[in-house]
Amino acid sequence: MRSTLRGARVTVVGAIMLAASLGVGGGAVLFADPSAESSAERDGGQTAAHKSKSTGKGAKKAVREIKSDLSQATDIPPERPYLLAADLFRRAFNGAITLTQPSYPVARREEGYALASRCLHPSLFSEVGMAIDTYFKLFPNGKHRNEVMVNKALLDYAEGRLEDGRAAIAAVAASSRGKERGHLLALQLDGLLSSGHFRLAGSLLDEILADKSGIDRKSVARFRNDRDRFEHGAILAEKALKDITTSQRDPEYAAAALRSILDDVWFAPKAPDASLLVLALEDSAKPLIHGCEVHLLGKQRANFHRMPAFRRVENLETFLKQFPDADPEMRGRVLIQIHGIHTYEMMDAEAATYDLERLAGLASFSDRVSLEALLGSLQEARLGTPETNDRLLKLDTLSRLFPWDDGYNPIIASDDVTLWRAWSELAAGNIDTLTDIITRIPMSEKIHSIPLKLIMQIAGNNKDDAWVLYGEIEKMLSAHDNMFVRDFLFPLYKPVSEHDRGILTAAALSAKFPKEAVDILLKVLTAMPSEKTNHHALALLAELYQSHHDYVEGQAVWSRLGALYPNSRWLH
Repeated sequence: MRSTLRGARVTVVGAIMLAASLGVGGGAVLFADPSAESSAERDGGQTAAHKSKSTGKGAKKAVREIKSDLSQATDIPPERPYLLAADLFRRAFNGAITLTQPSYPVARREEGYALASRCLHPSLFSEVGMAIDTYFKLFPNGKHRNEVMVNKALLDYAEGRLEDGRAAIAAVAASSRGKERGHLLALQLDGLLSSGHFRLAGSLLDEILADKSGIDRKSVARFRNDRDRFEHGAILAEKALKDITTSQRDPEYAAAALRSILDDVWFAPKAPDASLLVLALEDSAKPLIHGCEVHLLGKQRANFHRMPAFRRVENLETFLKQFPDADPEMRGRVLIQIHGIHTYEMMDAEAATYDLERLAGLASFSDRVSLEALLGSLQEARLGTPETNDRLLKLDTLSRLFPWDDGYNPIIASDDVTLWRAWSELAAGNIDTLTDIITRIPMSEKIHSIPLKLIMQIAGNNKDDAWVLYGEIEKMLSAHDNMFVRDFLFPLYKPVSEHDRGILTAAALSAKFPKEAVDILLKVLTAMPSEKTNHHALALLAELYQSHHDYVEGQAVWSRLGALYPNSRWLH
């Protein structure tokens, strides 16, 4: 169990959040028939309201018994059954609602709503909320307004309406002084801590200590003590992170050591960083038995983990709940991890879509949502189709995010997208579009000793630039590659035919997309079997077969090449 920032002191908000985490269900109906039996009545008891009369001493006795039930419900020791609190809160709530009947005086009815607002148990949250709303509607300036406002804040905190809870407490604290103001500010601080908003809690402490007017000395001393613990926790967390990241410890041992520190510094600014590091260390410890391989347009990446996919999702979702005010950038990276697990490991398209919707709700993540969606749609994409070309163009517009590493897809750089676009536009025969992309192709990308850019220039009928580039790199080409370039480049005045463009396309695709290259070559050779450049196509086809361990087919193609073109340089 995490140690509380305030030592052994137990808060009402903490009890509410504990009850919520236990998932206690059920619920009573607001303004229920007073004759309706509660679970406590079935055990032989009656509600306090049933035993009272509508006026005088009977009503006072009912109020005393309701307060007694509330006191018992909030003071039940941990070893007692938790459901007993639900029965006590329900009995108190039903009794309080009975006091709101028209037969009671106005002051008693107001007191009934105020007592109902104190029945803060998860099984009654909706009914208590209705009682609070009714109180403010009927008694906007009532005697118990501040008390009900505080209970509204507790309910807001428990149900995750953080800003509403803070506003409610602030409204009461503004008109309070001394011990009461100190108690209310402490309650607001506890609400932030109980809901996991540690950074906001630290900011609130700074605000309180910067302006201590209206707060009693005892409360000020307590807040200073809390501020000291915040600072001490921050130092411990920073030191622990530094020790772990600079040491060469076994991941499992390092994770255990860091987790033990987290139990005491869970409120520190670096606690989210430490928590994520713990998850990463635990998942990287051997044995790494859960693997996943992702392929994307000729690139691939393998990932191995110790924990199964569903467990990693559970851990990451728990992190998001524990640190709701963690840095948005960090929360976004966690959501990207969850999206990757759902998409590439669990194959859960519905969950993956929901992950992207949550990610879109974070500031500055809209472009990254688009990028992840595009990468998912390109997993089974075929080069040369209008859909693929359109997606790759959109991907190119997001180049400011590169290099991109989501932990599953291969790391993507701007050059990768340029090459994908060039290959796909060439496969589609879009020469006009290809011209604008060729200039961005890196010279390091080669087919044998031929720069890919040169092949693309020839295929795109940009022979003037191709001639200039050929003059620069001619001496670096092997004899076979030089022959290949010259046969397609010359004569310079002659446009490249569709047949020759097919062979050039296959050559450009051969390194990263061998299957597509083989399909193009077979189509080219079948359509025009007597073209003089076909010996290049046959040599390339034989090489592709052999490089992918289809030696029989490769040898058959070499034999065919020898029979048709006995003087081809590829045979020597």
